[in-house]
Amino acid sequence: MTKSEGNFLRSDNLLTERDPTKIRWETLPDGDVGLRSPDGEIAEEQSIVALSDGSCFTPYRTETDYPVHTYSRDNGRT
Repeated sequence: MTKSEGNFLRSDNLLTERDPTKIRWETLPDGDVGLRSPDGEIAEEQSIVALSDGSCFTPYRTETDYPVHTYSRDNGRT
């Protein structure tokens, strides 16, 4: 692997829609760029943590195995 970035899938009706063809999916964050590493080309092992204030906290690692993190306060859109 020479390059990677993280993205997430979100569905607003996955738990309520019985017909799989009607499930809606969106890729987050918005735009053409996912979670990237501030150190090198590899950003792997992302995990989403929901915080009590409604924010999302995402820890992950770089290609040099340093831990990094990001916060989103708009439901993962940015």
